[in-house]
Amino acid sequence: QIPPFTEREKQININSSSYIEALQKAGVYLDEKQAKAAAHPNGALLVIAGAGSGKTRVLTARTAYLIAEQKIEPNRIMLVTFTAKAANEMKARLLDYPHITPAQIKRLVTGTFHSIFYRILVYHHPQKWDGRKLLNKEWMRGQILKEAGKELGLDDKEFAYDAALQQIGYWKNSLITPSQVKPESDWEERTSLLYQRYEEHKTVNELFDFDDMLTGC
Repeated sequence: QIPPFTEREKQININSSSYIEALQKAGVYLDEKQAKAAAHPNGALLVIAGAGSGKTRVLTARTAYLIAEQKIEPNRIMLVTFTAKAANEMKARLLDYPHITPAQIKRLVTGTFHSIFYRILVYHHPQKWDGRKLLNKEWMRGQILKEAGKELGLDDKEFAYDAALQQIGYWKNSLITPSQVKPESDWEERTSLLYQRYEEHKTVNELFDFDDMLTGC
């Protein structure tokens, strides 16, 4: 039987946070739950929230709280988002927060999953992850699949190569290698063969794609 959940973590008094009060005075308003998330003590915290509910506000307020009140060095904080636009928006918001300087914001580690992972890879193996070897256009990846498809006798007018690229991306992001694919249809069987040829082509030519940034890291 699953034991009942009991709250063990010490409840913090939001009113005791001088920085949360400073944010309120600066016009950055947080409700009770947002303030609790922003001033969460050490340890992991999962926030589940819908669109327009203030997720970015909570993330930026927490970042400012850690820097200004907890005296955490900015380069010890990493803000990861799905888009570069969101990362830039968070840094722009932080500029308007009290006791936060542009120099501190520059020291934050911010970016998308791909950009941060890529920085890590380049740091450890710059030659292998040279940007000139990146397949950064969909037509580049599609061309590799079509060349492999010709060898397999696939008709490029009938076979959905764009869908195959998406399926291959799904497998790679699920950490499923070509040899681990278990096709559930004839289409997946053919796509798995293309996946195998695609990876072999990249290996021989020392190329990589955006999905490799995630799996490689």
